[in-house]
Amino acid sequence: MVALATLALLVVLPGTAAGSAPTVDADSILQGQLLVSGSPADSGTVSLHGVGAEGAAALDSVQVDAQGRFNILLPGEGSSGEGDRPWEELGLGASPTLFILARWEGVPYFGDPFPVQALPDEAVTLEVFPSRSVPPGGIMLPVEGRELTIRPGEHGWAVLDRFRIRNDSTVTWVAGQDSPIVWQFPLPAGARDARYVDGDPTPEAVYLEGTGVQLVSPLRPGPTVLSLSYQLPDLDTRIPLPGITEAMGVRVDPAAPSLSVQGLQGPVTEEVEGRSDRLHAWYGGDLSNQFLHMAPVRDPGPARWVAVFLGLILLAISVLTLGKQRRNQPGNDEEPSGNI
Repeated sequence: MVALATLALLVVLPGTAAGSAPTVDADSILQGQLLVSGSPADSGTVSLHGVGAEGAAALDSVQVDAQGRFNILLPGEGSSGEGDRPWEELGLGASPTLFILARWEGVPYFGDPFPVQALPDEAVTLEVFPSRSVPPGGIMLPVEGRELTIRPGEHGWAVLDRFRIRNDSTVTWVAGQDSPIVWQFPLPAGARDARYVDGDPTPEAVYLEGTGVQLVSPLRPGPTVLSLSYQLPDLDTRIPLPGITEAMGVRVDPAAPSLSVQGLQGPVTEEVEGRSDRLHAWYGGDLSNQFLHMAPVRDPGPARWVAVFLGLILLAISVLTLGKQRRNQPGNDEEPSGNI
């Protein structure tokens, strides 16, 4: 860091002069701006980080100016142009991925990652937000989209449950003093062996209890995605939907028995990308504070048209039988008629 800071003092940006000081290629400088809720920050620190096959490292950090602007010199770039950037010497491997980071009110914010071979052509922006504590028990956020994919499992039915929740406010929600929970949501009745699969939060920020999922990491404005997996002992279950669910889907393997999902439209048959099989799917939207009841459909017995057909046959037999009996009764023989 001392060497980088010393080198930065010797850097002369294009269009300036400093006697015999070396110049630096503009392609070796990452330019950007730090914003606070859309407006330039008047203070703050932005750091450059690298992640590679061999490890990760913090590379440099700079203070922003009064307009939130910053310039970060990539490591190993000098005026001579000899050799490659010393990523291996920094413990990152040959081709690491770089990203910028800023902390605001204790919350880390990350910029979009980019490979060392593709430095952004334009100035990058990193936006941070004020923080606000959630009320006890966490904040209720709209579920922008949710999809359950259900397939046969070792002990019942395996479920992959994907959430996309959204923070519509202009603040980052953080845990309050009374509880670490920022957001929580119940899982279907009977769910067991739940685990976090992937998503935006780190694994350490997601807790899975018997009744649902709890998130303890900050929730920034915009969407947050997370995927869970769990087991259902059978397909007769109730799926709680507290708050607002804007879009919901349930996709079930064809090996499952015929199902009904109250509150959703379906089923329809759809292909699975990258697979040769198909799934039966139910979809719906604008769901608020309700339960979806999923259950196998009981055998309805013979179809209605079969019952109607059998009824017509029985009616015809009855009419023929009654007509035959009337013709065989005494006195029903007609006398021949003629002219005298």
